[in-house]
Amino acid sequence: EVSVRATSVFHLINELCGECVAYHDIIRSLTENYENTPISKINQYVADLIDKEFLISNLRPPMTVSDQFQYLIAQAESSRIPNELLQACRKIQYQIDEYNRITIGEGEDQYLNLIETMNELIKTSSPLQVDTGLGDSSIQLDNETSLAISELASMFTYMAAPSAERLDHLEKYKNVFLERYGYEREVPLLEMLCSNAGIGAPATYTNPVNEFFEEISF
Repeated sequence: EVSVRATSVFHLINELCGECVAYHDIIRSLTENYENTPISKINQYVADLIDKEFLISNLRPPMTVSDQFQYLIAQAESSRIPNELLQACRKIQYQIDEYNRITIGEGEDQYLNLIETMNELIKTSSPLQVDTGLGDSSIQLDNETSLAISELASMFTYMAAPSAERLDHLEKYKNVFLERYGYEREVPLLEMLCSNAGIGAPATYTNPVNEFFEEISF
């Protein structure tokens, strides 16, 4: 569970961010309204809101984007990001593209060089995740598997269809999801259903029981 105090500063930022707003505009507004507050403290407060996901940056790529790092670079290019950071990101992107062209099972030296380059920018315990996928268009599925996928897609279509009688608790659950994770996000299902790590199950679920929300009747 993540919380923040509903102070006058928070309410001001909430009003500013009703629509997409630049980071420097938020800082400028706060410095104008709180002249005696050090700029370092203002920057730290806004950074904490971003870190806790009360504010969602456009630099954060949606999970539906195939090349998330290229998305980050494109967003940074359209923002006021220092050029040296952009150059460092482009260098990393070049090394990633180079590594992707290497035959599977090879390229250990290139991988280690890439990790070193990434850690020079920001040091983390796990800077890179390598996934393997099949891009062969000739892959065929048997009839049983195809039918199962078709039925699953039909079920999702039915669930997503607009309904005249919308379920209030599911609408509330959807809004909580958007507030926590943002739009167009893919999150691990078990993490999302956990009341501690995620947002818990919908209010009517009994297994697992949502310990995060209280069902209120009027």
